[in-house]
Amino acid sequence: MSGIVGRPSLRPVVTRIVNLLPEEQQCAVWHWIDHEKHETKRRAVSRIGEGANAVTYSLRGFDEHRCIFVHIPKAAGVSVAMALFGNLAGGHDDARDYRKVFGRDFWRYFKFTFVRNPYTRLVSAYEFLRRGGHPAWRTDQRFRDDVLSEYADFPDFVLRWLKPGTDWPEHFRAQHEFVELGGRLVMDFVGRIENIEADFATVSDRLGIQARLQRLNPTAEKHGTLREYYSSDAVERRVREVYARDFELFGYPVRPPI
Repeated sequence: MSGIVGRPSLRPVVTRIVNLLPEEQQCAVWHWIDHEKHETKRRAVSRIGEGANAVTYSLRGFDEHRCIFVHIPKAAGVSVAMALFGNLAGGHDDARDYRKVFGRDFWRYFKFTFVRNPYTRLVSAYEFLRRGGHPAWRTDQRFRDDVLSEYADFPDFVLRWLKPGTDWPEHFRAQHEFVELGGRLVMDFVGRIENIEADFATVSDRLGIQARLQRLNPTAEKHGTLREYYSSDAVERRVREVYARDFELFGYPVRPPI
């Protein structure tokens, strides 16, 4: 079966059939189809970059602690992963990725994530990539040079580039897309960066890990305020439109916290 579905012409047909199954069964089927690849990923330790800029990824901590951490970009994920697992775990893989890798264990493990107010997250992502992103990922620098350089400032970027359906980097991807399956939130715990200390303590206690959270991979927003970024109603409306589901699902106010 795994050899058959590996043929590109048959993959869409198999996908449509599997998607008719309940989510729990889909996990098991997808895991079985590419069993060897998924089991290898669960055991692997990978390293990207060189010297001080190198980063390490491994899912071994997930199996060790029977948990799955979905790291939403620009929502303290680097700090959380390093504190709990000593590496970046699965990077920015989402729930759909993990259900294939872990199969039935996806539903047995404690699944958690951290989210952030869409207004502040968008500014953080913009400033992070405007400064070149992470030095280990050249795609970050290319996005800055090829895309962000075309816009005068944050409002210009939002109004002319940020549109529903845009093929954007994962840093701008809506948060709900990382943690929903079939339109349903599948996390057991959703922490908030606005309540990071208490929510991280809840997670570490649940996993039985004594860990200290450090602020890693921060983005230096200008002047520490959002007022200059959201100086027009048009920019606010665009953000509410693009991230409407995030505001609804996570209960964030529809006006910027300024």
